[in-house]
Amino acid sequence: MSEIIPKSQYLQRLLELSDAMIAALEAGDVDMAGAVYDERVRFIETMRADDEPVEPDVIERVLARDQAVIAAALKRRHDMVGSAAQLNAVSRYSSQLPGSVDGGDWGSG
Repeated sequence: MSEIIPKSQYLQRLLELSDAMIAALEAGDVDMAGAVYDERVRFIETMRADDEPVEPDVIERVLARDQAVIAAALKRRHDMVGSAAQLNAVSRYSSQLPGSVDGGDWGSG
């Protein structure tokens, strides 16, 4: 059974977790972002908000922050895909270099 907490506290915790995910993604720490995401999932599964009314702008801030998390994750993904493409290009180039060269080292005359 889920624990019921005040809606304002519930939404505030979601904001905090979103901020932590954004900070981790912007720092390039995908493992930390994943751990915070897992914590968010556990929080949502174990907690429920009560029916207390809250300011509409709080809900809008939570939704906007969720969109910011998605944007940060997409940016990090794009950066990682770009890095992988560069590594593949270097790997293909280096695999085409000769394994050994006759004549010794450079300048051995």
